[in-house]
Amino acid sequence: MSQQVEALVERLTEADPDLAPMLSEHRQRFGEQAPQAFLRTAAFVTAAGYQSADPDSAGQFQRLLDFLESEVGSDDEIDALIAASFLANLPLDDDPRGSVGNHLGPKLRGLLGRRPSTTSTHRAVHRLVAAEPALAGELNEHIETYDELLPHVFMGELIDRLTEWSAPARSRTSPGSATSWRRWSVSTTPTTRSTS
Repeated sequence: MSQQVEALVERLTEADPDLAPMLSEHRQRFGEQAPQAFLRTAAFVTAAGYQSADPDSAGQFQRLLDFLESEVGSDDEIDALIAASFLANLPLDDDPRGSVGNHLGPKLRGLLGRRPSTTSTHRAVHRLVAAEPALAGELNEHIETYDELLPHVFMGELIDRLTEWSAPARSRTSPGSATSWRRWSVSTTPTTRSTS
């Protein structure tokens, strides 16, 4: 990962220290891919918090948007990261969860065309599950939790599960445990389903 991208996520956690534990955990879990994973999780968690109508969560979401708006145009790699990892995971106009698009500044709106196509990502997840039917339960649980397929979140969960499955038996996580970032995202969604 480039120094510009690392500097971006550092500046973001300086602007909103409440996000620092999430970044730290993502660095431990995802290594070089932490900035992408962190921005995906931040998009999902802060947008869900905004949609919950909690004033503090709405303020955090707006601060995040304002910060990213100020960063757009500073570097092509940063713009690509914001588009692919953050904007691609926001509920926008066609999202059944409701849109947060009217809160985007002009620079962020200008990056919307650089988001990856969700149609191809959805198809990739379904092809993966068709190729490995044992993953069907994971996909069903994900859809029950989020009320829809969120491909990037599902793939992140799947990486966790694959790591767990491949770990020696003595170091495996107990089946009922959940990572703290998953608890963050699940606790901000409107569902009564427990992750533990």
